[in-house]
Amino acid sequence: RPGARASAPHERLLGLKIDEVLLAMQEPAALQFWRREIASGRALGDARLKDVVSRHAMSAVGVAELAALTGRSLSSFKRDFQRVYGAVPGGWLADRRLEHAATLLSTGACNVTEACWRSGFGDVSSFIRAFKRRYDTTPKRYQQAASRTRVSR
Repeated sequence: RPGARASAPHERLLGLKIDEVLLAMQEPAALQFWRREIASGRALGDARLKDVVSRHAMSAVGVAELAALTGRSLSSFKRDFQRVYGAVPGGWLADRRLEHAATLLSTGACNVTEACWRSGFGDVSSFIRAFKRRYDTTPKRYQQAASRTRVSR
């Protein structure tokens, strides 16, 4: 069976790694080494999480898709996100997207529909509802008020 022969080296390597970790647990210096290795692995994982989130925060990607893009399960993504950003992913993303939309609208960079798409919202009606909950006004009125402020300066 070719498949069985191919897995044998992997099983042997896994066994050796387990032995190495067990031995390391008996030696303080080796244990410190493994703690550093595990910590650096976490740092690399955190960097990957931050990279994926920063690249996709303003696109219409949900939390489950972000988890998949980082190579994590949904539950581990949520846990790691909370540890790294100090907030739950859905709320954090909504806040960043609404702030981005508000900036686009206040600078006159685009209209409401464009601000919706460029801020990663899936549809205009949910964008308007979320914006109104956050800013206590509609995106259009927010944009008009910002325009009046820009003109009067």
